[in-house]
Formats: sequence, structure tokens, C-alpha cells
Amino acid sequence: MDDHPWETYSRAKLHRGFVYPVGRTMIEHELRAAGARIVQLSMACDASDHWDGTLLIANWHPRDMTFLAKGARLSVYAVPPQSRLAVAQILQAGLLRSAADCLASLDPGSARGGSDHRWRARLRGGTATVDED
Repeated sequence: MDDHPWETYSRAKLHRGFVYPVGRTMIEHELRAAGARIVQLSMACDASDHWDGTLLIANWHPRDMTFLAKGARLSVYAVPPQSRLAVAQILQAGLLRSAADCLASLDPGSARGGSDHRWRARLRGGTATVDED
């Protein structure tokens, strides 16, 4: 039996011209370091050939929804090969840990944990930006 900090794992088929910037080992390390347990880890690849700069999306849903069980989810997005090294360095320099910390901090019994949350990191002009809602 695998003892990963996620219940389910999915890996989307890569579209031509995309690679994953980091692997499961790095992601698992950061989730464990943050003390985060998540419902699903997804390695995602957008359906289009155009990359919008999305690096990570961390979601929290405190209640079961249609087609979606409650809990925390993390999606790591594929990037163009020429961006892989730079994105991997950004993720390893703390961005991946920030996403894991965000998910670990959401306690279902707290006021903050009682509502949906989304934490999204994007690369804009060579700089990682984060927005939360």
C-alpha cells in the first residue's frame, strides 16, 4: 500500500510541446513538509496548445459537491519545454511549499475552512504571481 499524502493521483496525457516541470517526488516532499493531506494530486495539461502561464492551482472545498468530494486538491500544470528549468526552480524555491502550506492551513472546523478557496500561481513576464479567492 502506498503511503502518499494524497488519496488519488491523476496524470493527464501531455500535449505536444509540453512537459511537467517537477515530478511526484518533489511534490510529495513539499506536501509532507507542510503537513498537508489532500484528496487529489493532478498533473494537468491544458487542452489547448497555448500556455496561459498557470503553474499550480490549490483548491479547497469544505462540502461534497456534485461530482466533487470535499477536501483539498493540488494541480501541477505542464509547461513548454523551454520554460521547464525556470519553472522547476521557481517551484522548488518556495512556490510549491506555499501552495502546500495554504492547503495544510485550511481546517474544516474553522471559519476560514468553512468556505471554498482557490490559490493559483501563474508565470507572468518571468515572475510568479499568486492570487487567492
